[in-house]
Amino acid sequence: MTLFKALLIFHIISGSIALLSGIGASAVKQFDWKHIWHVRFGTAFFYTMIAIFVSALAMSLMNDNTFLLLVSLFSFYFAFTGWRYAKNKAGIPMMVDWSAVILLFVVSIIMIAFGLKDQLGEADGNGVTLIVFGLLGIGNSLVDYFAMKSKTATGKKRIALHVTKMLAGLIATVTAFVVTNFTANPEFILWIAPTIFIVPYIVYWNRKLKK
Repeated sequence: MTLFKALLIFHIISGSIALLSGIGASAVKQFDWKHIWHVRFGTAFFYTMIAIFVSALAMSLMNDNTFLLLVSLFSFYFAFTGWRYAKNKAGIPMMVDWSAVILLFVVSIIMIAFGLKDQLGEADGNGVTLIVFGLLGIGNSLVDYFAMKSKTATGKKRIALHVTKMLAGLIATVTAFVVTNFTANPEFILWIAPTIFIVPYIVYWNRKLKK
């Protein structure tokens, strides 16, 4: 229990830093990716997302929490691929990129399966959340798969993908904050609300960058 509490404290601190740095990166000069503070905030966001993922992974295994495990894998994927799109200017995927896409696709299928099981019986209230996240995961994995296969993640498209993935990672931190500090019935509203509100912002920036 002492180890779990230590991990939880570390997880909360990392989450707070990720939330603030993610907001900072998205606010600096309206996604001027060459701006030094965008890079600094973005770097802080990525590394604290690693810390969040590792601590969540450990806690989910200690508590046998399948829901937390799946959501952790799902959330970290966006920060990781966003970071890779920022670094991989040539658009040529590496083995780690293919592995991440395959992992997300498999995790998304598992999320949908667990979500359907939850809705049909043995419900714990997370079924809708898992189904929605699973469908989003499949969609994102396919988008990334085709971008890597065609090697077209360059130029404006690369930047648009970078922004999309990083903002999706930011959604994860906002969601964690909302779920921790607010209550709703049914609970899945809190899990899905940040996605509903922030996705139009992502679409706006995709269109602006591609112009």
